[in-house]
Amino acid sequence: MPTIIIENGMVVLPDRLLKNTPVFISGDKIRKRLLRSARNDEVITIDARGLFVSPGFIDSHIHGSPSDIIVNETKYGTTAFVVAVSCGETVPGISGYENALGVRLEGPYINKKMAGAQSKRFISSPSVKGLEKILKQGRGAIKMVTLAPELKGASGLIKTCIKHNVLPSLGHSDANYSEAQKAFSLGIRHITHIFNAVSGPRHGSAGASMAAVFDKRVTTEVIADMKHVRIEPLDSLFALKDCDKIILVTDSVRAKSSGHKEGSRLTMIGAVKNVVTRCGVDIACAVRMASANPARLFGVWASKGSLAPGKDADIVIFDKNFDVKMTMIRGIIVYRSSSIVCR
Repeated sequence: MPTIIIENGMVVLPDRLLKNTPVFISGDKIRKRLLRSARNDEVITIDARGLFVSPGFIDSHIHGSPSDIIVNETKYGTTAFVVAVSCGETVPGISGYENALGVRLEGPYINKKMAGAQSKRFISSPSVKGLEKILKQGRGAIKMVTLAPELKGASGLIKTCIKHNVLPSLGHSDANYSEAQKAFSLGIRHITHIFNAVSGPRHGSAGASMAAVFDKRVTTEVIADMKHVRIEPLDSLFALKDCDKIILVTDSVRAKSSGHKEGSRLTMIGAVKNVVTRCGVDIACAVRMASANPARLFGVWASKGSLAPGKDADIVIFDKNFDVKMTMIRGIIVYRSSSIVCR
């Protein structure tokens, strides 16, 4: 593989932007400097003048087959993802897809009152034996299970997830504030698409959504398309929750080959754009929500989520209008706009 130098860009670090700082790529990794052994090899220089150079986005909640997701989403900056499986759907095979970080299940142990787009006929009462069977069939691919902690027997599900190193997530839930707090004490550390199919403030209770906002242990994923969650609760979330505890997701069905129409059409670059331009979040923080934070949650921070030397060369380059100009996965250019200059 050639050595790649990205120069003249605005490099997005987790806490700040660096002007005109080169990024060196050798093989499939980001390097601190141009390696001596590479100086006689082919060198490609990418001129990122006027552009942002960012770690690739990790969409930790997206529907569809891995192959369809790759085809549809790389041009929007997605370089890694977690496949979401709805109630009643078959767990897809992800072996052979290095940028598929795992599978997450929405149900079947969720509240029918908060089913949202989930099919109610596939929703089940909590069963530890049932969950054990599902996890066994997943053969290690299942990384997260969304459940409703207010249901009878849900505490056993939380313990079972933790036992198998699977992340239990509160979602599609009508839990009140205290029920959510109890779930967090039992080990839930994440909430599925906050403010969407999750109880919020009403009838004198702050609901599960606000319990997650105020609990510093809990990460909150959010669909920032201004439709599933409107700007007012988004503004509240960004004002009250630490940036490191917020994750941008699409929950998109755009990559479902079945042509599924009900669901989000959001892209990751679209989510980043929305929180910057509509909610006033700074770019470094917005990118962190789309890269570093999901990398930490799903245990791949050592190799992904930032542009630190030694990490995978998963990179997205975009302009001030949030149009993606190039996407790179492990040092391979998988999408390139005609407007970006390589030499």
